[in-house]
Amino acid sequence: MEREESLEPSFTRTKTLHGEDHAELSPALVELKDKPLAEQGAWWRETAKKLTPFAIGKSAELALDYDSLGRYFNGTSMALDYVLDKCKGRDGVQSSDCLDNEALAQAFVEHVGFMVDVRSLKDASDNEGFVELCRKLGAHGDQKASRASVRYAVRRLRLGALLHLGIGEQNIYQYDYNNEEVFPGKSFVRPEIDGREVSSRRLSTRERGPDAEAKPRVRKQQSMMAKFYLDSDDELDRRFHEYLFSNPHDWPGQVHWVHAHKPTKTMVLALGQQHHLRIHAQGLLCHLQAAHPQHNFGAARARKGLASHDWFLMTFPAVVLDEQAKKSLQNFQNWEKAAVEQARLNHEVDDEPPPVQVGVVTYAGALLWTSRNRQDTVMSMTGDAEYLGKWNNEVMSTSPVSWLRTISCCQRRKRRLDGYETLAQDEKDVEKFQAETESFGRKESTTCMDAISLYSNETQAAHEGSFEHIFQDILLLLAENNSLLRMGTHVQLACRILLTWTLAYMQVVELYKAAISRMQYHLAQKDHP
Repeated sequence: MEREESLEPSFTRTKTLHGEDHAELSPALVELKDKPLAEQGAWWRETAKKLTPFAIGKSAELALDYDSLGRYFNGTSMALDYVLDKCKGRDGVQSSDCLDNEALAQAFVEHVGFMVDVRSLKDASDNEGFVELCRKLGAHGDQKASRASVRYAVRRLRLGALLHLGIGEQNIYQYDYNNEEVFPGKSFVRPEIDGREVSSRRLSTRERGPDAEAKPRVRKQQSMMAKFYLDSDDELDRRFHEYLFSNPHDWPGQVHWVHAHKPTKTMVLALGQQHHLRIHAQGLLCHLQAAHPQHNFGAARARKGLASHDWFLMTFPAVVLDEQAKKSLQNFQNWEKAAVEQARLNHEVDDEPPPVQVGVVTYAGALLWTSRNRQDTVMSMTGDAEYLGKWNNEVMSTSPVSWLRTISCCQRRKRRLDGYETLAQDEKDVEKFQAETESFGRKESTTCMDAISLYSNETQAAHEGSFEHIFQDILLLLAENNSLLRMGTHVQLACRILLTWTLAYMQVVELYKAAISRMQYHLAQKDHP
């Protein structure tokens, strides 16, 4: 009796937070669930292979329309129950809370995308994978499978089918934390200064060392699904099984942050099964590069009473400044501050603003988070990065001294055999030579990006749009003991990510204002080029 009282709260919480009442699972599924995650994943993968998931494979490759996504990958309990309501058992009556093996065959063949070559219950009974699955679900003989068991199995069979079809190497980062620690064993790597790990942005004198201006540097984070950190392909497969078949409710810590950097469609669909994402969210994430800016804040409140929790969702193009642009903006702000101070003291101002280097990288971004006390998870996603603009507004000086510096003195000159060389005597010839020299200088130091320049900067754009570069402030806050972020909820983490993206837009506005102010100054000069 005491044992039943101690288990009751856990069953209730599991049903509320993760949408699956494990108390209703068949004894065989509970036994399988208690095995190591790698072993569970291997079993579901092998069973999905036996069920010939051709339809799922085709849909996973394309993932182009919501009909395919809704039929084969909708992870919500409401969608799965809608499918099960259509299935009929041996008596020809629609299924109730439990399903016999004939209703299961109809569900898997007509609605879930497995066993596409099966035409009757007899054909299904000849499928080794289906027979073994029915035993696990408890639907053999006169016994029937509970709906909770079927929902549990369908999601994991989809994961097994995706793994069988091949997901490939991915950049997935996960952080589980509370106010005391960031739990090890996932992606977190502490920042450093001169090769020494630090645990805070606010460093003591001892931690800073001789360089008083030293700042913590975010190091490369460990991807959960990258071969670089693993020994072999088998180790990568094991990591996929352990991660995708884990229950997010069982993750340690109070807040969970999952980030996917340029994931493939199959990886998005796998995350959709793990986190019970509806088809609208999966469709947007599968086509993140082409998704229009939008948000969906009402669904999570409207569906709060359902077994599967829903997600708040935002998608929009995000921006970030490259390193040169950040330094240029800081230089301009320092000049502006000094100019104000000079005007206050001497009533004189150095009118000419410093040159501004514009470098703005854009990338597709998405943010999802659950309602409070549902799963406490935040999921972010970023796509390919590319330069939105990369130029500078340096102006060639018109003074004689500066003009002489533009003349290339190291070029070979054509000489006469007697050593005599004619010089330009006419004023028009001098002006023509000066114009040609200035044109040569402009060609050699162009300030605009053409197609070739854009192509050559793809590598730099990928670096500026990397996970560590975009979220460096948040990673530093996670490393800081007793930071407000660590003491907050997952909603505060989502707000902090939104704040980071918003501040990046504000920096772009300030950068362009600085560039425009310098151009306005030179356009106001009488002798501007």
